[in-house]
Amino acid sequence: METAAFLNEPVIYLKKHRKEYVYIVSDWFGIIGVDGIALELDDVFGHYNCMLGLKVQKKYGPAIQTGLSELLEGDGKGEIVFDGNEGIWDVNFPLNDVPGFKEEMPLMEAFVKIYEVLFALQEKLEKMS
Repeated sequence: METAAFLNEPVIYLKKHRKEYVYIVSDWFGIIGVDGIALELDDVFGHYNCMLGLKVQKKYGPAIQTGLSELLEGDGKGEIVFDGNEGIWDVNFPLNDVPGFKEEMPLMEAFVKIYEVLFALQEKLEKMS
């Protein structure tokens, strides 16, 4: 547990503290269908990995993948797997592919950028409904 001031640390903190990860929850995440978001450094690929559970129906799988491909830069694919027991999509994507990402940015700014991507993804899914 950390105080809110911890979110002023730059994202590169995770590279300097490889065994640590950041998990954040917010009441605002309910709007985008998420309980919490975790960030960690992927030791194999060296990118920052964003992980979350997305609460949308199973039928939206292809739309989630397409939306992530459109909203993220680089390879911008991410990985999605439906968890039938939980009824949510496990979503992982590189923070490095989020538009405007920089290692030196504060964690709070990185979470805001992730939120913006997920909000835009929800908008895409709503238009399909």
